[in-house]
Amino acid sequence: MSVSSRLPRTTEIVLTEDDLGQEAHDSWKCCVCTNIMWTAMSLDCEHSLCESCVKQAVPPNCPMCRQEFETPRPNRLCRDILASMRAVCSLCRFTGTVGELVVHRAENCQRQMVYCRHEGCQETVERRHLDVHESTCCHRLEDCLCGMKIKRGSREEHSSTICPSEPIPCPLGCHSHITRGSAVLHTSQDCKRLVHLCRMPGCYFQGGPEEYRAHLAEASAAHVVLLEERLERVQTDCFMMDLKESDISFQRLETRMLVFHILHLKMAISRGSRRFVSPTCGPVLGGTWQVVLEQTGGAWKLYLCLVSRVRPILAKVMFALKAANTADYCIIGKGPRRMMENMRYGVQVPLSKLEAYSAENDGLRVQICIQSCSITFMIRYRPLHVLASFAVLLGAQACPEDLPGDKKHDTGA
Repeated sequence: MSVSSRLPRTTEIVLTEDDLGQEAHDSWKCCVCTNIMWTAMSLDCEHSLCESCVKQAVPPNCPMCRQEFETPRPNRLCRDILASMRAVCSLCRFTGTVGELVVHRAENCQRQMVYCRHEGCQETVERRHLDVHESTCCHRLEDCLCGMKIKRGSREEHSSTICPSEPIPCPLGCHSHITRGSAVLHTSQDCKRLVHLCRMPGCYFQGGPEEYRAHLAEASAAHVVLLEERLERVQTDCFMMDLKESDISFQRLETRMLVFHILHLKMAISRGSRRFVSPTCGPVLGGTWQVVLEQTGGAWKLYLCLVSRVRPILAKVMFALKAANTADYCIIGKGPRRMMENMRYGVQVPLSKLEAYSAENDGLRVQICIQSCSITFMIRYRPLHVLASFAVLLGAQACPEDLPGDKKHDTGA
């Protein structure tokens, strides 16, 4: 039901001697507020008050004899006598009986004070001015271009902070006209000021998105030559040499944030559940991801699972448990790990932290930071690693099978 179709709520309807057009008998007037008792209530002591004064009586004592009352009841005799008396509205000069006057005040009297019908607004105006007030009320709901219903008084804040349809300048300063909702996609892919560096070892190209796409299409033959030269250098320098962790350097590439929810965690743990699986998220970094929380050997472990990806990825992972008004609880996994399809990478989480960061309604909110990496080998290699090294060069983001800690798919931090 729309706001304009609802009957406005009136303020308390008060009738005085002016409305009766004659001097009112004392038995018709409330002894507290002296208004006409058209809502007369009888107390246990047989005295009468208007309904409004009965509700405000604290403690519940009769103001005339001080006797305590428990269950006031409507005074039908007084109400019926007053309802049939002639009356004239002191606000708009409507004439009729007191009963008709009360209905008139509640529904039609243009000078009766009524409340604004917009949720959250407590302003009172005369009924004749209600439409004017509601058309400019700061609590009035209006349609935003983004499809949300926004209060009139909050439109400026909404537009300047969260509205995804609001035009904004490019954060990188390329002078493009974009909306707030497309800013992330624009700055990560299409912005003319975004600089891409070629990931091929030995290729030093850098340029904008269009130039980088053209470079990848045109420089494939040159990249093959670079790989062949790289392999020749490896074969030359690998004679009787060891490949150590110090011979490998990691280059950080892209960083992505994923957010997963595990609902009703605290309640499920109290009922004996020991394994929880979040919905999948993706594609991110070319793959689909999932979070699994399970108890193994008395300890709780939080796993990031790579559900599907065409090629393996070398990545470093950070887990963060998030909750409102509480600092994030972060766990950073050990060095970059080679992750492949159906592999999971886990860290141990104390049960106390799971309970502290999970509410019964919202569940557990887990934020995952994934940073993809590439590796570069120094010139010291052992012959047995030549093929593995060459596979790395061809794969761009792959890494040797014998890197420390990468032989098991289920890896603990």
